[in-house]
Amino acid sequence: MRARSSNNILVYDDGLIMTKCLGGVWGLSIEQDQTNQIEVGRSVSYPLRAVLQATLSDYVNIKGSGAIDGWRVDLLDKGGNLLKDNNQDGEIDLDIVSPNIPCDFIVRISAPAEFAFSGLLDTLIYFDLIIYGECSMYKSIRDSAIIRTILVPPFEVHNFRNPFKDRTQFVFSLPKSGRVNLEVYTRAGELVRRLITKQHYDFGIHYYPWDGRNDSGQRLAPGVYIYVFDFYADDGEHRTVKKKAMIIK
Repeated sequence: MRARSSNNILVYDDGLIMTKCLGGVWGLSIEQDQTNQIEVGRSVSYPLRAVLQATLSDYVNIKGSGAIDGWRVDLLDKGGNLLKDNNQDGEIDLDIVSPNIPCDFIVRISAPAEFAFSGLLDTLIYFDLIIYGECSMYKSIRDSAIIRTILVPPFEVHNFRNPFKDRTQFVFSLPKSGRVNLEVYTRAGELVRRLITKQHYDFGIHYYPWDGRNDSGQRLAPGVYIYVFDFYADDGEHRTVKKKAMIIK
């Protein structure tokens, strides 16, 4: 910078101004999106990492989008300890994160202790959780990862409604993929309706309608009928369930 005399332009002096950059933060990455399966009453852990794109260190706040009924979410450090508020700003964080060095942490998700199997359900039951990361000094610098946890249902079959007049739904849950047979018999053992024959289903929850008619299209008389559900899993496992369905006037 130069300053001159207003009386004599030949009189001047120069000065040097130096600005030192102390560093900055320009990016944050939360890695990575994941999907996993879990059985009822079990837990699954997802390894994640935060990478601070910067020339200085900062606290990185971590939070989830929120749990739903029956599910539990724990945010842990890489040693399995619950994350805490290290800088006392009211936010759970990863403590000081060094620039450009991955900081590992864990999200542990626990499934409901029981499977609420009633009525008609979706094919898959899953819990989507968004994990948000945010710089403590620069709140506008943030990133997120999506975790999907799919609940593997227990093996079960029932029909809804029961008793019924002219229509019911067979609802069955499969913990693995395989082929299904579903047949209806009288109490005397006479086969009256083949509903499903060696049809392949993926794991999850499925339903199949029945109008209370036999294989000839005739409406069955009111009474108690026995349905037999056979499941042949792709891994060779075989299960059979026998239950009662009642047709009323």
